[in-house]
Amino acid sequence: MENEENSHFEAGKNSKTQTAVLGGGCFWCLEPVFSQLKGVTKVESGYSGGNKPNPDCKEVYSGNTGHALLPGNHFTKSRKVQKKI
Repeated sequence: MENEENSHFEAGKNSKTQTAVLGGGCFWCLEPVFSQLKGVTKVESGYSGGNKPNPDCKEVYSGNTGHALLPGNHFTKSRKVQKKI
C-alpha cells in the first residue's frame, strides 16, 4: 500500500472493486472487523507518513518514526458497502 495523507476511496475506470485507505489506529484490531464486512474482498494494512523509509512494525510501534498505522480495504463497488466501511 502506498503512503496516504487522508482516508479516501478510489477505483480504476474498469475496476469492479474500490480501495479505501483509512487512518484508524492499530490495524491489528481493525483488520478482523473489516474482514467480516460483506463486500470487503481484501484487507491490506500499512503505514503512512513518517521519517524512515520502509520501517518494520517494531520501529513504527516504538513511536520514533512518525508513522501512522493505516488499514486498507479492497471492496466491491457499492455505495451500500462504502457506507458500512
